[in-house]
Amino acid sequence: MSNAWSLITIDSGRQYGGNDGYEENPSAYYTYDSRVPNHKQLAEGDVVFVRNATHILGAALVESVSSQPGSKMERRCPSCGAVNVRERKSRNPAWRCSKCRAEFENPVENIVDVRSFTAHYGKTFRTAPPNLDARLLKQAAASPNDQLAIERLDVGKLAKVLGGAFLSAGDLLRTAALSKTLDPGDADASPATENPSNYAIWEGDEREAVLRSIRIRRGQQSFRRRLIRAYGGRCAVSGCELLDLLEAAHISPYKGAADHHLENGLLLRADLHTLFDLGHLAIEPITMTAKFSKAAALGGYAQLDGTRLTKPLPSAAALQLRWSIFVRNHMTPCGLEKMAKEPAAHSHGIHKDPGGPEGHP
Repeated sequence: MSNAWSLITIDSGRQYGGNDGYEENPSAYYTYDSRVPNHKQLAEGDVVFVRNATHILGAALVESVSSQPGSKMERRCPSCGAVNVRERKSRNPAWRCSKCRAEFENPVENIVDVRSFTAHYGKTFRTAPPNLDARLLKQAAASPNDQLAIERLDVGKLAKVLGGAFLSAGDLLRTAALSKTLDPGDADASPATENPSNYAIWEGDEREAVLRSIRIRRGQQSFRRRLIRAYGGRCAVSGCELLDLLEAAHISPYKGAADHHLENGLLLRADLHTLFDLGHLAIEPITMTAKFSKAAALGGYAQLDGTRLTKPLPSAAALQLRWSIFVRNHMTPCGLEKMAKEPAAHSHGIHKDPGGPEGHP
């Protein structure tokens, strides 16, 4: 899923980590280096909001990120060694460290090797309405921190604080969401903001729900594509070969990029993915066979109970925790009593159809 970022420009007078800032054109590109927090996270396809100390200047989609070796002057506190130093124009001593609060005449200066980065976004840049307060972005920060030049924004908060004040930014965010969930060529990635009469209402809460659904149901597209290749385009349990219905299921819940490992994934038909997430389907980690809850079996999935997974086989260790929970909820005396009281799965919206267990896969 795309990220959204606040980028602060050097015309704000900000001193970046004890250095003099960077050369940049805020409406076309943004420069930073490997010493800047979040430098690895800012990526092509992300949405950026460019601001100075007082106002939001505009928003854009990152078109590309280039990098090259470089160097810069870095200034540090002589007391604690931190780069959180700032020069004060009308105070004496002239310098102060915001970390240890030491005051001093001159910082320690060193030339350090860095990797310089440039995020290019000139083709998609949308100028913000006049006098749009930069504090709105601070209110939408995922983890507010005044020391961050590149600050992650919470999309849900962003929708609420901006509302209808910057409609073309909403179009950029929707375009970013589509470009991350559709394969190249499935959708035009250019924002639909050229015609001012275009429909441009931005419903933040609805968009956040859509993004959450996409993230849960499809996972990262590259992860899904790798699972499709690994499983030969067939659901690991049902054998369904209709790609539009196949989803990337995480065995151990997704917490970061490391969880997009093939051994932590199952390629499952959409309804089976739902059952797996709800705990009505589990994989026995020794025999690698599918087991359904009584409610799911009564709802039309009995024929798939005991199916052995198609290769490649996922990690037994990853499956074990889910299996333990399934046994506790559905196979122990307490779990069996609980199942007896549960309505059949079809009462929860799960039902047999031509693509279900009793039809073709």
